[in-house]
Amino acid sequence: MEAFAAAIEASALGSFARGSSFAYPLANLVHLLGLVLLVGGIGLVDLRLIGAFRGLPLAILSRALTPLALGGL
Repeated sequence: MEAFAAAIEASALGSFARGSSFAYPLANLVHLLGLVLLVGGIGLVDLRLIGAFRGLPLAILSRALTPLALGGL
């Protein structure tokens, strides 16, 4: 694992990340966006399963939010 990390650090991507002032914030933003999509999509379906949002049909809600959760993953 250490050799893999050293290889990434020595690569062009590692050099770009070290030399850029926006690479880390951008990577962090993408990471957090994925986390929000994953947890948010699954969380809303789970809330519907325990009885919240009774006016929304479960099948439609699940069909709409599952692709978002997969995209976040």
